[in-house]
Amino acid sequence: MPTSVGVVIDVFRAFTTSAIAFEQGAERIICVRDLDAARSLRQRLPHSLLVGEDNGLQPDEFDFGNSPTALLDHDLTGRTLVLRTSNGTKGLAQTHTDHLLAAGGTNTEATADFIKTIWPSAEVFFVPTRPGREDQACADHIALRLAGQDVTDSLQETFAELAKENVAKWEAALGPNHPDVLGYAADVAICCEVDRSNVAMVGTRTNEGIELRAHLLD
Repeated sequence: MPTSVGVVIDVFRAFTTSAIAFEQGAERIICVRDLDAARSLRQRLPHSLLVGEDNGLQPDEFDFGNSPTALLDHDLTGRTLVLRTSNGTKGLAQTHTDHLLAAGGTNTEATADFIKTIWPSAEVFFVPTRPGREDQACADHIALRLAGQDVTDSLQETFAELAKENVAKWEAALGPNHPDVLGYAADVAICCEVDRSNVAMVGTRTNEGIELRAHLLD
């Protein structure tokens, strides 16, 4: 029976935040489904950092929101992050394939290359976790890469269009100058940087949650 790979996608913002965390040196990211699980895990891992959101905003007691820009100025070398988000981490928990990968727009090429190198005969399932079009566009992009087709700048253009739509929704809800709106706009700008990251994020099921680790192909 062929092996199966689930590519779980959250472009805005969970798996962009994860990719940036690995860029900043994080050793592992434990993804959990809910806030209570995140806080409980931190009690057992006192040197870990809580990262994530609830309804888009940073929860109480969390060290960082679900924000790639918030991590850019922090040295995370060797750190364990506990991540909880409304869509991405739940999507990982609910995907029951032989292997798991987390992906966003920032690591489409790395994800496709990892699958082609490590699991070339695998049956690949894409799991967009948000209702917007960005996750499906990302999935289609990775599928084209797996098929060996030429990839244009269309994904970058699609992301830019959807980023404007998402920021506009936040502005309508909170006001254009609200700090959370400004932070979100900066975050989605990073989310739109297609293939800025060269790591595949491989998930392993553990008793604590889905543990992500970064893998860089030689």
